[in-house]
Amino acid sequence: MALAVHASSTGCTEQAETRTAEAGIGDRLASDSGTAPDAIEPGPYEAPRYEDGALVRVPETEWRRWVFLGAGLNMNYAGAFEPETDVFSTVYMEPSAYAHYMDHGEFREGTMTALAIYAAGESAAPLKSGLFADEPLGFEMSVKDSDRLPDEVWGYYTFPGRTNLADPNPAQACQQCHADHAETDLVFTQFYTALP
Repeated sequence: MALAVHASSTGCTEQAETRTAEAGIGDRLASDSGTAPDAIEPGPYEAPRYEDGALVRVPETEWRRWVFLGAGLNMNYAGAFEPETDVFSTVYMEPSAYAHYMDHGEFREGTMTALAIYAAGESAAPLKSGLFADEPLGFEMSVKDSDRLPDEVWGYYTFPGRTNLADPNPAQACQQCHADHAETDLVFTQFYTALP
């Protein structure tokens, strides 16, 4: 994107200056035993991975197989905003975390979402009118990991360009907005048609 188009409008673009070395849910799940802790239901589970305290970006070949939660057009949380081009935001959730939410009505530790941002295209055969998600502009993730982020519970991460590592955005950039406006457990479920 110029992730700036979307993220600067949401106030979630700043990166933390230092990386924490604390162990989080991803580190626990990536242990040599290969087994999930009791808090995580059995079955296939893709754990968040960290490197030197930074979240490792989930490859596109993986997150594209996640559960599609919903999409928005020109969404922002910071007030008046006129993008240079229309922007689609698409949100996905790691499948076992989605199944847990549907079964229990709550987001378990280790829940990951991916936000992929695209410029809206309007010129491609045989299209005569309307818009479609075209050129990729940005990528963000959120992870519920209260061990790693005990004061925030959820970490919000922005991956500029094609970078593979991201520190959590500063708490003041995202946490208060999510606390004030998120419908469920700091998640904007009101925007996701796939979540009741």
